[in-house]
Amino acid sequence: MFLFLQTINYVHGGIDAPNIIIDKIYVKPNNVSVGNFFNINATIENISPYTIEVLTYGCKSPLKVIFNNNVMTIPVDSAICSNIKSPIKIEPNSSTTLSSSSGVEKYFAVNSGKTNTTLEVEYKIYKDVKNKDENKPTIYTWFKSTQFVFDIKEH
Repeated sequence: MFLFLQTINYVHGGIDAPNIIIDKIYVKPNNVSVGNFFNINATIENISPYTIEVLTYGCKSPLKVIFNNNVMTIPVDSAICSNIKSPIKIEPNSSTTLSSSSGVEKYFAVNSGKTNTTLEVEYKIYKDVKNKDENKPTIYTWFKSTQFVFDIKEH
């Protein structure tokens, strides 16, 4: 019996990592009024020379959304999470669109006005590096955030 052990280096990056761009952000439906449920979508562009993996946690969306005002995040009553998401791979110079839609929470417009939002994505980059004649993959974990403002109209 052979046992293969591999050394992996983990490097944690900070907010506003340089490897991706979050853009083409839009609200769905396009016009949100008080009393509406809605989602936010954004395109994630991989501008690094490495394949990245956007991380997911259970049934939550990989696009984390934080609201400063006008929105209530409502947990979905679900005893079982049956749609667990796998990490999303994005090749170099490619992009994918992510949605805030998930099986565990919904966004509900409670007040009208300008709504300040922070979008955040957590991702990993795997690099193979030579270290003292040993080939060790290094895993870089990064967070990228961006600000987004949209209007909620009176009902």
